[in-house]
Amino acid sequence: MDNPHMQNNKQQHPNINMNTSHQSSMLQDSTVKLWTSTEKAHPEKETIHMIPLEKRFQHFHTNPKTGLSSNFIPDVRAQYGDNTRTPPKQPSYFWFLFKQLFAGFNSILWFAGIIDVLAYKSFGAVHPDLSNLALGILIFIVIILNSILNAYQEIKSIKIVVSFSKLLPILATVRRDGKEQQILTNDIVPGDIILIRMGDKLPADCRFITCDNLKVNTSELTGESIPVSATVQCTSVNFMETKNIEFYSSMVEQGTMASPSDFQRFHNALSTNLKTISDNVTDLEKLAQKLGTPEDSERLRERYHRLQNETKNIMQQTNDALQELNNARVLTEADQRRKKMLTDTLPKQYLATLSRFQQAQHIGARKEKESLDRARAISFHQYGTLDSQLAGDFVSGPTYDQLQRQAVSSIEQEVDMRALRERHEQLRELERNIVEVNELFKDVAKLIHDQGAVIDSIDEHIINTEVKIERGTRHIESSVGHQSAARCKIIILVTILIIVIAIIILVLALTLKK
Repeated sequence: MDNPHMQNNKQQHPNINMNTSHQSSMLQDSTVKLWTSTEKAHPEKETIHMIPLEKRFQHFHTNPKTGLSSNFIPDVRAQYGDNTRTPPKQPSYFWFLFKQLFAGFNSILWFAGIIDVLAYKSFGAVHPDLSNLALGILIFIVIILNSILNAYQEIKSIKIVVSFSKLLPILATVRRDGKEQQILTNDIVPGDIILIRMGDKLPADCRFITCDNLKVNTSELTGESIPVSATVQCTSVNFMETKNIEFYSSMVEQGTMASPSDFQRFHNALSTNLKTISDNVTDLEKLAQKLGTPEDSERLRERYHRLQNETKNIMQQTNDALQELNNARVLTEADQRRKKMLTDTLPKQYLATLSRFQQAQHIGARKEKESLDRARAISFHQYGTLDSQLAGDFVSGPTYDQLQRQAVSSIEQEVDMRALRERHEQLRELERNIVEVNELFKDVAKLIHDQGAVIDSIDEHIINTEVKIERGTRHIESSVGHQSAARCKIIILVTILIIVIAIIILVLALTLKK
């Protein structure tokens, strides 16, 4: 910030930008009361990391889900200024020249030149030695011309670096008025909800309100090369050692620090569904292998059918979520990156799991049908033989035992037939599920195919961008080449000038000596 106190003490949630500047008074026309003049000028630096988040939200009139309201932003910016560091004071051109004149090897040349000038008329000498004077003057001329050239090149390099830093604006993703939007980092104000992902630099001093496996590289500030894990909770009383605050320019090397967005919600829901489906498919594959074996039982078949029905329902929900993800609106470039990452990976993983589920279904249906056919054959053979025996016995007249056996046989046969009918219905339901899963498979395949067409379009734009970048690179290289040629010309001209001056001085010295 323009205010150095603000820059050093400002706190911002990884989504909330919290300013702790020493602000002595408020603008009278401001409609945002950050703190009154009767209170302390700023929250204590030592305790701001321990203040509950709810109080921070209330203090800055912000909301973690919707962010700041655009109505408050002008007043906050008017009070605290832009989110920029005070640039260091640039030394004057005379300082660059002075540094070149007396730095490094030039200091030795100055000493040598002074010795030559002093040797112009040594103690006890009757006639002065003009050659020493000429050599001393020549050394001074070389020092001055070389220093001017080096100072010019250094100033030119600084200007080039500054111009390169202004080519691309540095953007940050914030949440304002309930929408994610990209703004210049200079426009961030205290209370902004800032969304950061892996590879981003913190655009301000931040206090974390949510983070997911977040690690931050603070080597630019502390010199430590090992990334530091960040948390939402305060881990130390010391303001500089707590892990719920990080500072400007720290690099996020892993994880995210943001309130869950729609795409984060998609990622969490789809990842959970894929994990559940994968585990269920593994169990179904094991159960399918046991169907039709001595380990087969009614309980095992019930578990198999129940599990495959649950998995099919979860798949239907996953298909709906993928379709919703595909139709989700993209408001910012960060959203575009998240959406592309999700649509590139999750549908393909889901399709592979869906293929495994289909195979488990087909294996289970085949074994269930074979087992049902064997059960029918055994039942028909068993009760057909028993009926023949009973019919033979009835020739000599039925007895009470024979009538009882016939009644029990009829009941058992009815029970077995009912069980066979139930298994037949389960088999038909399994076949219907196979058809429905095939439709789900087609929908996912179509979705991936459509995304491929979009990706091809994106690739085409990327290629066009690369061509333009290559052209720009060639232009820059050409400009650098022209600069180098101009620099060489200057050096050659200066060298020729030095040689001419040296020759003139030598000629004058020899002439005066004669």
